[in-house]
Amino acid sequence: MYAFFPSSTSGPVPAVVALPGGGYSHLAVAHEGTDWASYFTSHGMAYFTLIYRLPDGDRSRPISDAEAAIKMVRDSARVWNINPKGVGIMGSSAGGHLASTVATHAAAGVRPDFQILFYPVITFVGKTHKGSLKCFLGKDSTNRAALKEFSNERHVEEGVTPPAIIFYAKNDKAVPPASNAVAYYKALKRKKVPVRIIEYNDGGHGFGFKLKFKYHDQLLHDLGVWLDDMKFKLK
Repeated sequence: MYAFFPSSTSGPVPAVVALPGGGYSHLAVAHEGTDWASYFTSHGMAYFTLIYRLPDGDRSRPISDAEAAIKMVRDSARVWNINPKGVGIMGSSAGGHLASTVATHAAAGVRPDFQILFYPVITFVGKTHKGSLKCFLGKDSTNRAALKEFSNERHVEEGVTPPAIIFYAKNDKAVPPASNAVAYYKALKRKKVPVRIIEYNDGGHGFGFKLKFKYHDQLLHDLGVWLDDMKFKLK
């Protein structure tokens, strides 16, 4: 796990654990991970990029790594000057599936306090990213119970699932927004979980922190407004 900290703080700061995407077959560590570091530290937040184990059919590997990362940050909160009640998770694409899995399935001690999701894979029962599904579930990729268990729009709980912000591009062909990002947004709204969703007209899939993304500056502004509001609520 790569760790980055703000240069100066006036008190315990919020933190984000980022989970890069890559279809559960590889990790896009730069533009969906470490490239974001200076952005978050400039907003007075600690930032971590987790190099989680790929599942190769064993979903316990990435899930346990993500939960262990949240626990490590909370356990080290005093040393790292972090607010243990302000530890969020961020995920892109398949990393968004992993982030939302932890947000909807984890025990209280390792459940994040907020979610930041970029073009996330959410469902395994509707239109999804087949590669992520097969790598994550392996031999269970056609098991109906497993498919439902890790379709995270089905596991949102009022008062339990943390607040979220979701970003996606309207023309994403890799991970259909309607059955993933939008479906998760609707599930959160139904359960009265605070959520904001932001759609960009184009950009496809995987824009992350790429400077060539047409709406890069707007994305940073939109996320910054939400983070400032979230930091206030987490105090």
